Formats: sequence, structure tokens, C-alpha cells
Amino acid sequence: MRIDGTFSFNANPEHVWDVLLDPEALKACIPGCQSMTSTGENTYVITLTVGIAQFKGTYDGNVSIQDAHRPDRYEIHVDGKGRPGWVRGVGKIKLVDAGNGATTVEVEGDATIGGPVFSIGSRFVPPAAKMLMGQFFNAMKKRVEGSAG
Repeated sequence: MRIDGTFSFNANPEHVWDVLLDPEALKACIPGCQSMTSTGENTYVITLTVGIAQFKGTYDGNVSIQDAHRPDRYEIHVDGKGRPGWVRGVGKIKLVDAGNGATTVEVEGDATIGGPVFSIGSRFVPPAAKMLMGQFFNAMKKRVEGSAG
């Protein structure tokens, strides 16, 4: 499954980078995040509760930031599983200086999903994934712009 999006921030790329990679900001902005614990540099164990159609469940997984080139780009690697199913994915995040102190964040991602949530609710998964990504970046936008100096 492919997930893409573009998001605008009224802050410079360095500030957007700092907030996007801040563990407290991530925990606060990831939809349904119950806990997030560091297991090393840029690696976390995460528990979240999300629902897709009638499949609401808790997922335990791992998140890691890799191939980071401050303040231009990084990859986020995710894997998780729960009673409703499992997910593995990689997102490529690119920060583009849009001028006048603004930043555009471009997201390209691929995810593989399996288990009951996919076999029964597969038509709900792509729109739900896009919605969750939008919720995350909208929450990040408020956090970034609320703390811009």
C-alpha cells in the first residue's frame, strides 16, 4: 500500500526537523499513542490503539529513524502487530525550504498490512492510513508553529 502526502509548516526546516524528531512531540502527535519508550538512538518501542472500520485494537511495535540527513530528509521504519493484524512500512520524509521561513514536508511511504484487519477491511485501510497521517501532521503543525521562535 502506498501512502503519500505534502504538508506545509510556517517555520524553517531546522525547527520543523527538531520537532518532528522530538520523542515527546512524536508521542503527543501519533494518533492513539499509549506509550513510546526509547531503546537507543532514534529507536523506540511503541504501543498504540487505533481503529480501522470495526477493527479497533492495540498494536505493539518498533519505530526507528534511519538515514537521517539534517535538516533535509530521513526514513522512518515501522513494524507492529496486534490482535487485528500486523503492519510493516517505511516512510521517506523530505523537508523542503519553501522560503520566507516556511517548510514543505513531503512524505512517500510503502506499507504492508496483514491479518484480519486487511482480509476483511482492506478497502478501509488506505483511507484510514491517509487520515491518520493527516491527523499526525496536523498535530505536528500546531506544535511546530506554536513553538516557532
